[in-house]
Amino acid sequence: KELHKPLDLLNVGFVGAAAGGGDSYIIATGGNVNAGTVVDTDYKYHTFNSTGNFVVSQGGEAEYLIISGGAGGAHSVGGGGGAGRAKTNYEGTAIELTAQTYVVTIGAGAAQNNTNGTMGTDGNDSHIKDASTTDVIRCKGGGGGGMGGTGTNEGRPGGSGGGNGGYGGSSASVGGLSNDGGYNGGGSHVYGGATGCGGGGGTGEHGVSGGIGGNGISGRGGHGMTSVIDGTSLQRGGGGGASHWNGTASAGGNGGGSAGHRGQASGAGDTNTGSGTGGTTQVGNSTLTPPGAGGSGIVILRYKFQ
Repeated sequence: KELHKPLDLLNVGFVGAAAGGGDSYIIATGGNVNAGTVVDTDYKYHTFNSTGNFVVSQGGEAEYLIISGGAGGAHSVGGGGGAGRAKTNYEGTAIELTAQTYVVTIGAGAAQNNTNGTMGTDGNDSHIKDASTTDVIRCKGGGGGGMGGTGTNEGRPGGSGGGNGGYGGSSASVGGLSNDGGYNGGGSHVYGGATGCGGGGGTGEHGVSGGIGGNGISGRGGHGMTSVIDGTSLQRGGGGGASHWNGTASAGGNGGGSAGHRGQASGAGDTNTGSGTGGTTQVGNSTLTPPGAGGSGIVILRYKFQ
């Protein structure tokens, strides 16, 4: 699986072989266009931070990075929200594009949740569709964090799974599962009346499970993956950190995930990273302690143009 590779090997995949073949190169418009980098002047990359059209007038092979929207953490002794799924063509074949208009959809992150006692909301899918509205490639949005209290506290499945909530309910070593080949959320462990909640899965690793102990130390969000497809090494797609009942909340995963909190709101996931947000625990007015909005996704297409 491409995202399990060490980061130094992952980086090699975007600066090596040419995307086009022979002397026939892609000609296209759409998104924010950049003509190569200092060390890679034969390539263009098109960055889509919002939904738009990629208009190809001459086809060929293109490399890609696509990340979906991140999920929200739960608003009740909450697990962290999972990051959106990230896919690249590092170990696969570059996508073949023909002369037509492709619709590039950027998945929105989960909306801020102001209702106490609710699970985190899932992020939205990012995808590229051809002129016949058939998916060329799609990534599932992140899974919302699980809530504590009574009943089930399992994180939701998604591109990356949400972390389990705490303080009652079920207890599991693994949180919400990825249903798109990504990473799972962290599990929860009940001990001594407190629960360590789980962090949301990231684009680069599973969310960390809550620890066993009287203070119920919670797990951080999984870290995001690093890529250099656009010539700059960036980490994207951190999972949200977990909240707690009477213990220690945890940080979000590197790459844009926000930390979990007790008695205050968690921040939003970073824009255009697909990051999840931290779970929260109400203390007083629930409208003052919402989990933040998930980070929106991104699509980058890269190809040889000369």
